[in-house]
Amino acid sequence: MKKMNYPSRLLKIESGQQFSSDQVSLFESDTNYKKTLAEKVDKAITQIIDLNENSDGMTYSIELPKGISHNIGDEIKSKVVKELTAYEVRIFTSIVALAQLAKARSELFYLEKINRAYFEVTLTQIFKLMGIAAGRGKKDGDLVKKSLLSLQSKKFIYHEDEQFIVSPLVQIHGYGTEKNIWDTSLKITVDSCFFDFAKSKKHTYFLLPFDINKRLREVNKGRPNVSVELLVKYLYQSKHCSNVSTVEYSHSRLVDIMNLSRYIKNKNYPRIKAAIKKGFETAKAIDLIEKVEESKNMFDELKYVIHFK
Repeated sequence: MKKMNYPSRLLKIESGQQFSSDQVSLFESDTNYKKTLAEKVDKAITQIIDLNENSDGMTYSIELPKGISHNIGDEIKSKVVKELTAYEVRIFTSIVALAQLAKARSELFYLEKINRAYFEVTLTQIFKLMGIAAGRGKKDGDLVKKSLLSLQSKKFIYHEDEQFIVSPLVQIHGYGTEKNIWDTSLKITVDSCFFDFAKSKKHTYFLLPFDINKRLREVNKGRPNVSVELLVKYLYQSKHCSNVSTVEYSHSRLVDIMNLSRYIKNKNYPRIKAAIKKGFETAKAIDLIEKVEESKNMFDELKYVIHFK
């Protein structure tokens, strides 16, 4: 089975975990640090509001990581914040795979001045990596194109070389002129979080099957669940990084990485339980894990002992 090197840094951004607890503490205590971040975020939010009020047909948004989102008022959030969808998570997976294939063909070009890389793909290639069969329907096509455009107009916040960056991770810069839309080439640039282009070995990776989207699509029919998609990636990461056949996650940690904390606010605890259960069922169905045992950790909190296959 062919596997891709999936960047841990990208997974952190997808799940809103890109800032450590120490960095979050700095946001709260260091005046200069907090001011610099606030200025960047405020500027981005103002731009997004202006763009949406003078719409060009696109919907612009920002993804706020944990530790920052609580500093933004609910009214502003409703206007500018859009959480990642499961389709967008699958698009990220597809683009990582396609970028690595382009690199293997020497068709991935590093743009040092902006610390990004450029390559070209077709919609057919994206569909294949999304796990969508050749006899695709209009609904699938519309969802993929909508997700691509959504990622292009969605900004993310992250830290790089002592600077705060607020920018889309994927940008489409042009389309080819092929008559068949599915053969049309897309000119794409991807952020440095997709690769360690400078080879400074700052990034870590874990192995993810090239056909993971196809397998998830076969197991879970209908609309995918973003929390399940994120958990599956974290489980692959844990398996790759572990020397033993088991891994433990506390309940609170799963709530964090699966982006389920929004259900705590409205006390919808059954949704949390159902999402975690669905995530484990999915991991079993794709032969990633064998079983899950529930126990208590040293703080008397529920934990899950996960046995890999």
